[in-house]
Amino acid sequence: MKNANTFGVHFTLRLDRPVNGRFPIYVRIQVNKGRCAVALKTLVNKEDWNIGKGSPKPKNEELKQLASYLEEVRSKIVVEFQRLQLENTIVTAEAVKNAYLGISDKPAVEKITLCKLVDMHNDMMKSVLKRGTMKNYFSTALYIRRFLAKKSPAGDINLEA
Repeated sequence: MKNANTFGVHFTLRLDRPVNGRFPIYVRIQVNKGRCAVALKTLVNKEDWNIGKGSPKPKNEELKQLASYLEEVRSKIVVEFQRLQLENTIVTAEAVKNAYLGISDKPAVEKITLCKLVDMHNDMMKSVLKRGTMKNYFSTALYIRRFLAKKSPAGDINLEA
């Protein structure tokens, strides 16, 4: 199963919100067709910003430090995106933003996966079904795990309601 998420991190100036002749920098996170923005609470002059590259022009030490800070922000957002993918959760721009900001969407709710569901079934039915029948269910669980190991990079599939 291939993961086909498109992902991008871009820095922009909000030209419609000047503060004393300077403009706030926003980071825009795009995942697939969804996007959201986060204010970085940093201001820069319009003439010090390279609109095409989405970064400050390295004219002086202050702008070089700003460029370094923006790259640090970009790398943290990329790390959160990759972590969400590895956790096998649904990755949206809002989820990446919340992970970057340290905001939890929901209380710790465990995601149900196919392997967990099969294990839960087998645990519940141990006392109900006979040993021979349970042997067949354990074999099925083994075959499912082998199949998912070959077809899914995470080795499991999330089940959604």
